[in-house]
Amino acid sequence: MKKISFTALLLPLLFFVLPAQAQISGELGGSILNQTQLGAGETEPPADPQALVIKIINVFLGLLGTVFVFLIIMSGYWFLTARGEQDKVQKAKDTLKRAILGLAIVLMAYSIVYFVSNALTDIVF
Repeated sequence: MKKISFTALLLPLLFFVLPAQAQISGELGGSILNQTQLGAGETEPPADPQALVIKIINVFLGLLGTVFVFLIIMSGYWFLTARGEQDKVQKAKDTLKRAILGLAIVLMAYSIVYFVSNALTDIVF
C-alpha cells in the first residue's frame, strides 16, 4: 500500500517539477510563419515556375512510391495468410511483381526528373 501511494504521489511530481519556460524566450524576430520558413529552409516562395513544377512532380512521385511500397507489404501479408491456397498465393505473387515493377518505374521517373531538372535549371532538390 505504501508503494502504491508513494508512486501515486511521485509520478505527478516528476511531470510538474519545472514549469514551462516558453514565455522567457522573448521576441525571436518576425512572425511565426517567418520563423517556420527559416527553420524549414524555405526563406522565400519559389519565384521560378519550373521549381514549382519540379516540386509538384517530386511530391507526386513520392506518393506513388509510397503506394507501391504499401502494395509490396500487402502482397507479403496476402502471401503469409494464403495458407497454401493456390489462388491466393498466385494473387500475392502477381501483386508483388506488379508492385516491384511500379516502384522501379517510379524510381526511374524520379531519376529522369532529377537529371533533366539539373541539366536545364540550377534548381537543387
